[in-house]
Amino acid sequence: YYDAVWVYGDQQVYDPLKEYNWSSEIANLVEFTGYLDQSLRISEELPPRNDWIATLRDQYSSMFVCTLGGGKDGYALADAFIDSLQNSSVCGVLLTGPFMSRDLYESLCSRAEHLPNAYVLDFTNEADQLVRQADGIVAMAGYNTVASILSFNKSALLVPRVYPRQEQWIRASRLAQLGLANVVHPDSLTPSTLRSWFDSIQRDESSISTDSTECCDLGGLDRIVRLT
Repeated sequence: YYDAVWVYGDQQVYDPLKEYNWSSEIANLVEFTGYLDQSLRISEELPPRNDWIATLRDQYSSMFVCTLGGGKDGYALADAFIDSLQNSSVCGVLLTGPFMSRDLYESLCSRAEHLPNAYVLDFTNEADQLVRQADGIVAMAGYNTVASILSFNKSALLVPRVYPRQEQWIRASRLAQLGLANVVHPDSLTPSTLRSWFDSIQRDESSISTDSTECCDLGGLDRIVRLT
């Protein structure tokens, strides 16, 4: 029933033509747009809307951002992230997302109040500013979050959702295979796992080996104009 199918992604990361065994009739309608490069929208020259970020960068050796997407099922990751900041020389900014229950959000805020290097937000009008200025990103593996990580070529530790859908796990696993991210299964997540990863980033020993801006198709914004 359609004249064209646009896939907002990179075929080498995930190829629905092969994975879903689409017929040649459908395959002939498919165009891969590539991901949307957020760095074109958030240039280095623009002053950050979250001007408090610069203050953090001056006070601590490194800044790590943990983002949970909508946040409805991200509490376990948030909990481990807050614990990992205890007695640490790095600072952490936790972006819970607007759909985390208020009780859980407030419990995280209460714990962060006792840590001078921990900051908790439920929402920011410019999450990409946080990603751009972070030394590393801890996140679930939702599409928008991953697109932002790739856009700014950030070191990332992905802890994807694995139930009831496998989408995030597949995305994270494929990025790990391409050397674009580190991945931890949520069952293996501990605060010490996060602290070890922070240390590896500070020592520049992360296993991330690939420049996303060179190997991943981020040309979606230009390509969509042409396709339109």
